[in-house]
Amino acid sequence: MRLRNVLVGMTCCMFSTVYAQEELPRELAGSGTVATGRTSVTLWSIAIESQNADGVITGKMNWHGRLCIAKDHPFTGSYRDRLLEFSAPEIDPKCGAWTAKLKQTSASEFAFEGTLSTTVGGTASVVLKPR
Repeated sequence: MRLRNVLVGMTCCMFSTVYAQEELPRELAGSGTVATGRTSVTLWSIAIESQNADGVITGKMNWHGRLCIAKDHPFTGSYRDRLLEFSAPEIDPKCGAWTAKLKQTSASEFAFEGTLSTTVGGTASVVLKPR
């Protein structure tokens, strides 16, 4: 009987972690601020193409910077526990590969703040909101 109670308790807890994450909007857009000697503000956006129940996402990003431009650049990542993280491979040596880490700033809406970094040393403070 004791083993049965343990198994029932474990089954209950295991299923509680399987629930799907809240679904992200298909498109989010915002701005990024880069301060490298001279501060510049640029527009950027992401389009979510797929989101699995475990939070894994794929999509494309656009970045319209002064020195670096990415258009429909594919990325993979995750959205779990109000944290949006993704990475995109290098397609232009002057931009490098990309890594984004953004925290949802409000439980009631999909507003995010965080950083977007490249392997060539650029880091931007970024915000995103649904389009």
